[in-house]
Amino acid sequence: MYELINEKFIEIKEYKGQRVVTFKDIDTLHQRPTGTASRNFKANRQHFIEGVDFFIVKPADIQIDEIRLSEINNRGTILLTESGYLMVVKSFTDDLAWKVQRQLVNTYFRAKQQNNYSGIDQKVIIMAVKELYEKNCELNYKIDQLNNQINKLNKENRELNKNNREFTAIIKILCEKICGLYEKKQFRKSKSKKHTLI
Repeated sequence: MYELINEKFIEIKEYKGQRVVTFKDIDTLHQRPTGTASRNFKANRQHFIEGVDFFIVKPADIQIDEIRLSEINNRGTILLTESGYLMVVKSFTDDLAWKVQRQLVNTYFRAKQQNNYSGIDQKVIIMAVKELYEKNCELNYKIDQLNNQINKLNKENRELNKNNREFTAIIKILCEKICGLYEKKQFRKSKSKKHTLI
């Protein structure tokens, strides 16, 4: 599981029920040269309390669901608690440091207390996104099909309207011709009647 801090993912680590960070995490998030956080810790070691500010952890001390074994070395790896982290970065006073500290304290270290969505398993998120993407693709396909049907119906409608206009024009012409023939016929009849009367 990961937490997004200042546009960088940090793997969530828990030890003895609380969230912890490594020196490497601190250097990465604060964009400091490798070894900076470790050097600060060593320089002020007398102020740190083991079990409160940090833990020295060996592979045999941890459970799989807490921390990846690859992050813990056999000699012992130092894991910093929230108070230990804040003490290590006390000398970091640039704008980035303030921003990262606020995010780590408010989202990473306090996530369990706030019961928010921090630390959701990334696999779950990826599966959910994948499922939504697939459904979206299906919907787009159906929309394309419907649009094709609509275009086809519109084309047929235009053809029918065109035919209707043509048929109407032909009917009009035929009507005019029929009416014209009828008038001529009537005219001839009336003329022939006049001749017979004379």
